[in-house]
Parts: sequence; structure tokens; C-alpha cells
Amino acid sequence: MSGNAPRIQRPRLDIRVLGPLSVRIDDTLVDLGSTKQRRLLALLLMRANRPVSVNELIDAIWPENPPRTARKNLQVYVCGLRKLFPDRIDYDANGYVFTSDSAEVDLHRFDELIATGRRAARNGDATASADLLGSAVRLWRGRPAAGLWEAGEIPGDAARLWDRFVAAYEDWIDATISVGLHIEALENLDSMGESIAFSERLTISRMRALSMCGRTLEALAFYEAKRQYLAREYGIDPSPVLQAMYLSLLSPESQEKPAVAASVPPPAVHAATHQLPRRLPDLVGRKEPLRQLLEGPSGMDGPGGIKVLWGQVGAGKTSLAVHAAHLVAARYPDGNLFVRSRTPQGGAKDGASVVRELLRAVGLAVAVPDDPEAAVALWRSWTTDRKILLVLDDVPGEDYVDAVLPSSPESLVIITSRSRLSGLEADQWIELDDFSEWEASQLLARLIGEPRVEKDQSAVAKIIACCGGSPLAIRVAGGKLSALPHLSLADFAGRLSAGDPLSELVSGQASVEARYTQWYQGLPREAQAAARRLAELSPCSFTYAEACQALARDGHAPDRTFELLVELSVLSVSMPPVFAEVSAHSAARIELPPAEGYEIPPLIRRLLLRDPAVSQS
Repeated sequence: MSGNAPRIQRPRLDIRVLGPLSVRIDDTLVDLGSTKQRRLLALLLMRANRPVSVNELIDAIWPENPPRTARKNLQVYVCGLRKLFPDRIDYDANGYVFTSDSAEVDLHRFDELIATGRRAARNGDATASADLLGSAVRLWRGRPAAGLWEAGEIPGDAARLWDRFVAAYEDWIDATISVGLHIEALENLDSMGESIAFSERLTISRMRALSMCGRTLEALAFYEAKRQYLAREYGIDPSPVLQAMYLSLLSPESQEKPAVAASVPPPAVHAATHQLPRRLPDLVGRKEPLRQLLEGPSGMDGPGGIKVLWGQVGAGKTSLAVHAAHLVAARYPDGNLFVRSRTPQGGAKDGASVVRELLRAVGLAVAVPDDPEAAVALWRSWTTDRKILLVLDDVPGEDYVDAVLPSSPESLVIITSRSRLSGLEADQWIELDDFSEWEASQLLARLIGEPRVEKDQSAVAKIIACCGGSPLAIRVAGGKLSALPHLSLADFAGRLSAGDPLSELVSGQASVEARYTQWYQGLPREAQAAARRLAELSPCSFTYAEACQALARDGHAPDRTFELLVELSVLSVSMPPVFAEVSAHSAARIELPPAEGYEIPPLIRRLLLRDPAVSQS
């Protein structure tokens, strides 16, 4: 072979494990597969270039009750990763090893920066130490491999890695204060919030920084709050070191004087909060709503804004919102926040509790005021010069939205709601309809396999029809069929059409009937009564005039009641495009075309006809 043969260029890797796990190969984001395969990769990366035994991997991938086939499953996941990373994963008597260069993994860069920064501190170069340690801390985007394990299942490697971060962060805060950047140190301590609440060293650093800012009384108050907390929760006193810091602040001659700031301060570290749920791996369809969301007149390519995704219960609003939020999350470096607007029981949260939840999420738990107006003012102040992404999920109404909105125009807010929220000053409203037959069949194919769907297209069409095209119902049906491979599609379609589909559409803890019932009970009583009345009309569709005539029999103001049902997504409305967008500044009443057909979705109609009030009317 010629000695001048070209050298094979290895793909360029950018691996990040200090936060949510992500990998880019030649700048392209890689799909890392299932949760367990991603757990395997995270464990190998946390010990890159060192072996991890098979038993350790099994214990971490399956924290409770590993299956009998765990070793075989592990080999399958290893094969999957080897396809993504050829020549990177080896096996020897000690276990599996992922080989990588120092520049490829953020953990390697973190270790190198920390070692260099601490060496600079030992050599007396405080400014260089603060700069290097700050660069190391900025590599972190959250807990190691965040989202892959539940709180009680986190493997020891991830826990130890977080301890190393806290130690590095403590070093960085001390170095920052030592070069006179005590204000920056306080700002970063505030941004970290509860994640470092138990660090005694950082408690001392905060008291020291407050004193250097001339805020000794606040430092003393902070100590007292910490003392009371330790006594109340653990029945112990502060350590002698912490008590000594407190006593030193009581002595005026020993209080620290403000230091002179370094000529070139290290960049401030902001430990942003990332709360977005995991997006669905099998999101189907929704190309047009997603395009509108991303590329609309005030789409996400712009500086920010307020987007409303609205539609019937079970339309997939949350899934689409989370999917879109993940696509643009990197553009909002000050935090990606996700708030559910209802309690687990379905009741609406009040605005004050939502604001307090947000303040705690961004690390201002200690400072949250009891007064609701003061809490709103603090939230607006905090968001003034920050660029955040906020997803408000399942908003029941417009009442508290204004209080929760960030004050910065650079921030993006995505709101999901079963109501259109027409009175909200939003930039865009996007309605999510039911699935088309093609979209529904595609989701079924992903859930139960294409061969099974292709084998009986007639039964698939019947199942979709019985589900009314509802994404929720299709997903539950697919989950049930996947769990019961012996159940033929034809038999299941027969059970749906001959019996009560609401009772059949149950898979594990997912129940269409439970979701719809919770939604119905949350409607205003006027809307419940009007919906029951319209459910008695044709099961196909009815005109606006027919609906108003039926509503008038119960003493309702027909036009306004009809508009309320449209606003609350009780009715499916086939509207021309000219009516698809209504500005927030338009008339409060919804203008409806006079000669369109309307219907109540089949599963909702079935639920309404069950209500005893219908038979009594």
C-alpha cells in the first residue's frame, strides 16, 4: 500500500452530558434512541475511557427489578450505540468502554478547566482562577443526564458528578468574591436557587458578599433564616464555622470592606432552569400547525411573542407545544420553563400560586413575597432583561395570564388551552383539529407496527371512525392494541362499534372517559346545559339556526351561548380561512359564518348523552 494513502477523517463529535444528554456528529443532532439506550450511553460517557461493568450497567439501566433478559437487552442497546458511534465502544473482561478525545466531551473540558483554575489559585493568580472556574461552571446546563432517571433512581456516577459541580461552583464563587465581584457572585447565587441550598460554604459566601455590598443586616437575616430552618427541620444548630461568620458580622471592625473590582470581570454565570418535558418520539402530522407556529407572521424566528394553541380536549396541544419549544429552546438562554395551569385533580390554579411557582423555579424561593401583587412585581422585575421560554399548559382562562407573562419582549410564551382565549393580547392563535384518517393511521402504525395496520385497513378505518379522529383516543387505542397482540383489529373495531367506545378506550392509567369527564366537569354550568341540549340534535351535523332554536327552548340567549360553546371547543366548526385568525384587538364576540355545519365530536356527544340531565329534559 502506498505510504501516501489519505488518512480517514473521524466524524467530529460534540457530546454533552453535563445537563440533558445530547450528541452532535458533524454539527448534526443525533437521535439517541430509547430511554434505556440513552441511559447506557450516559453511563459510559460519565466514565469515558474507563470500563463500566455489565452488572453496574444493568443496575443503573433498570434501577428496580431488571428483566430476566437484561443482559441480552443490554447487548441490543450496545449494538444500537455502535451503529451511531463506530469504533468507539469496546468490551473487555472489565466491561464496556466508550473511547473519546478530551475535546469531544464537555465532562473532559470541565475537568481540565477545574484543574487549571485551582492550580492558578494555588499560584496566587485569583483573576485567572475566577475566569477558568467560571468557564468550567458555564459548561453545565443542569443535572447530569437530566430527565433520564427519576429522583430516587439516579445512579451513583451522576450523583458524584453533581457533587463535583457543586464543589467547583463553590470554588468559583469564592474566587469571584476575592477579586471584588461580589455583586456578580450574589446574582449567580440567586440564579442557582434550591439546587445548592444545603451548601454551608455557599451560605458563608453569600453572607460575605452581602456584607461587602454594605448589606450586613441582610446577611444577618439570612443567617437567622438558615438557623431557624436547621432547628425546625433537623433539630440542629449551625456549624461552628457558620456561627463564627455570624459573630464576625456583629463586630463592626471585622466587617469586610467592599473590594476593588477586577479590571476585566469574568463573564457572569447564569444557571438557567430547564423544565421542558420530554417530547414525544412519535409525533405524527401537525406539519401545518407547527409551520404556523414556527414561521407565522410573528413566528418563533422573531424576537419573542405570545402564541396560543387551542383545541378540544385530547387534541395533542401539549405534545405540539413541547415539541416546538424543544426546537427553539437554545434561543432562550435564561431559562425554559414549563407550568401546568391545573392541579392533578383538574382544578384551575390561581394566578398567585402560578407566579410563586415560577419564582421558585428560577431560584427566588427565599425572596417570594406573601402578597400576590408583590410576587407579580418581583416576577416582572426578574424577567425585564432576560430572554426566557415559558410554556403555560392547559390554561383554563384569561384571568391570570397577564400576571404570569414575562415583561421582556424578547421572551417567548406558548399557551395551550381548550378555550380560544380570544380576549388575550396574543400574537397568534392556532387551532388544532382532530387527526385526518391518514394521520390517525400513521400513529396507529407507529404504536402497533405497520404490518398489523396494513393487514386490515378496513378495521383500521372503523377504529379511527369510532375514535372520532381524536389524537388522545387513537393513542389510547394504539396502547391497548400494542399491549394485547392477540386482539385482532377487526375484533377491537367490533367492540368499539357495538359497545361503548368510552369504556373500551382504556390503556393502563390512560382513560379517554376519565379525561373527557374531567373536562366536562370543568365547563361552566351554562355551557354544560347548552352542550347537553345540542347533543340531542342530529349525530351528524346541524346548522347555526337549528342550534339557536334548540338553545332558545331552555331560555338561553342563543347566539351568545352558541359562541361560548365555540370558544370552549365544545363544537367542531368548519370555517373558511378568512375566519381562521381573529386579532386580539377585534370585537370581543366571535363572528360566525351563517351557513356552515357544526357538530359535537362523537365521543364528546356520547358522554353528554350519558348525563342524567339529558334524559330528564
